[in-house]
Amino acid sequence: MKKIFFILFLIILMSCVNDEPGDVVFSSNVVQITGTRYSASNVDFENTYSGFITALNEEDSLEVFLEIDHAANAIATGRVLDATSLVFFRNPEISNLLLRENQLAGLDLPQKMLFFQNENSEVFAVYNAVAYLASRYGIEQAGNLQNSATVLNDLSTNATMAEIRSSADLVVEPEQGIITKDSPHTFAETYAEVRNNINSRENLEFLAEIDFQADAEYQTEGNEENEETGLKPTRLIIFGMPDLGTALMQGSQTLALDFPQKILVWEDEEGIVRISYNDPAFLAERHNLTTNPEELEQIITILDEISGIASAN
Repeated sequence: MKKIFFILFLIILMSCVNDEPGDVVFSSNVVQITGTRYSASNVDFENTYSGFITALNEEDSLEVFLEIDHAANAIATGRVLDATSLVFFRNPEISNLLLRENQLAGLDLPQKMLFFQNENSEVFAVYNAVAYLASRYGIEQAGNLQNSATVLNDLSTNATMAEIRSSADLVVEPEQGIITKDSPHTFAETYAEVRNNINSRENLEFLAEIDFQADAEYQTEGNEENEETGLKPTRLIIFGMPDLGTALMQGSQTLALDFPQKILVWEDEEGIVRISYNDPAFLAERHNLTTNPEELEQIITILDEISGIASAN
């Protein structure tokens, strides 16, 4: 019965979150990443990237949060990677909507767009489809996310001067590829342990942190209706593993969409503190990685250790 319900939910979801009428499913294997939409740019990498940043800055409701130059990071590790840059950008309205429905959505926030140039000098813009986010986090009111889909499509189109295409599969099962551990400690203690552990490791690079609860309170200040649905403690840490991450991106460049790493610490409605992160094995499968098993296993071990220490009795 549950299986039937889930199938019906996906059918409804796909009809509600079409991202744009007339989606084009790209039959080529150039970019076939589950849950993504993308476009092959008609301009070079630098102008595609700068065009996106310019368009983003012109949107009053959006704000650049973090820019990651994976190619530059590769050079710092003695490796070579074609032009690959990721932009995280804040969209408070969509973030609050997703987080109110499911705090785990913080793992895919802030929203982001990847730009990369492959070995054939083809330039692409890639981002997570709204349908992917809605299915992964069980957002049943998917139609409310349509505005976000339109904004993403417009930003990508303006930057690439090209049509938007869709991967063959846009949806996944609820919470697919997410590892969660319960912590016996308070939220503050758990978060501090995760943060301190990351900072203590020489091979990791602390990049940013987000207090989603504080952001939500700021956005809803003075709005009594929204204040009644206040967000429980939810914080995200973004950190990199330059050497290991670059090795994997050399095997599959689009992994840059899901790198750097993230760990979400959150407290649910019942007061249980949890630690969640994306399963590296899921990301490898999502991005069709078939090489670098040793580096992948090292990343799996590091994330397991960090989350395990913070959740230990």
